[in-house]
Amino acid sequence: MFRGIDIGKDKLLRLLIFWGLWLLLILLPLIQGLVASEDGVGFSWRDVFRFWMSLIPFLIAFLLHNLLLLPVYIRKEKGLTYLILTLVLIVLFATGQYHVHRQRKALHYRPHVEHTVPPVRPDAARPPHNVSPKPPKGRLPMPVVADTCLLVLLLGFNLGVVLIFKYKKTEEERKQLENMRMQDELRYLKAQIDPHFFMNMLNNIHSMVDVNPELAQQMILDLSKLMRYVLYEGSNSYTTFENEVQFISKYVELMRQRYPSDKVEISLEVPEAPSASLLLPPLLFISFVENAFKHGVSYMRRSEISVSLSEELSRVCFKCSNTRPPLEARTDSGGGVGLANVRRRLDLLYQDRYVLDIVDTDEIYSVILIIPGL
Repeated sequence: MFRGIDIGKDKLLRLLIFWGLWLLLILLPLIQGLVASEDGVGFSWRDVFRFWMSLIPFLIAFLLHNLLLLPVYIRKEKGLTYLILTLVLIVLFATGQYHVHRQRKALHYRPHVEHTVPPVRPDAARPPHNVSPKPPKGRLPMPVVADTCLLVLLLGFNLGVVLIFKYKKTEEERKQLENMRMQDELRYLKAQIDPHFFMNMLNNIHSMVDVNPELAQQMILDLSKLMRYVLYEGSNSYTTFENEVQFISKYVELMRQRYPSDKVEISLEVPEAPSASLLLPPLLFISFVENAFKHGVSYMRRSEISVSLSEELSRVCFKCSNTRPPLEARTDSGGGVGLANVRRRLDLLYQDRYVLDIVDTDEIYSVILIIPGL
């Protein structure tokens, strides 16, 4: 719908440019006549009509070029055919102008009777005194050359305007296709993140069913709230900072119920009143938090996990760090599919307008992500 409106505006603007050009050419002799009359020179409607009549061949050639020849080049993309037909049009125009010029010269040099006294010494090289000289032949008159050059400029202007609007239309279509491709890729990446997230959560609940059934039931209830967020907010392009803070907080609190506090120290810092107007992509931080619990918890020694979200100057700062288990106890040192998807989403959405700093040592793994609000 919007695309059709944009194309209509382009066509209207292009027509206004052409109409403005021809209106200026039509009004030109009137403007010159008014200026000349103010300088004391008489205004002649005969000269104005004569100028208007001289514009008719240019107008015909312009219409043929704009309505017939340009569509051959623009729509059918036949550049050689367009070039040949345009050259033929220019030659026909120059031929027509040459014949018109010859007729005008013939009328100007028509025979007339001289009533003057013949010269005393007749000159054989000169024509008889009662016959005017014939118009010169063998070279193209300068007025015809000037008219042809003017037509070439006019057709070039016509072609230039059409090509500019064609380039604009092509760029708009390219951006639309790129945006559609990016949206499809983002939907695919989020579809990868969601099952990954729920797979980890269901594994956590399964491990608690036999140990603490009541806690497992509460975790299922909390998980249903997280699923509601993923289903309703995760399908949108953007969510509020407030919603994302609540989602991360519920997830961390859900993980607190699984791990004993004497084994895993979990720290969460979020604003007391997060902004409800600051927008950001949904499910952007959960992969980092997931991996902190997946790769940062060790049953051989005390583990620490810290998560914080803050807002400053319309920017969101996310920090997540976890201690690393001993090398022999590590099951996977990589970030998995989730982190790779987050990097790709950041590149697609923010290009180079974000900061992602990851520190990976034998003792600690930390992430700092700063993104602008939308």
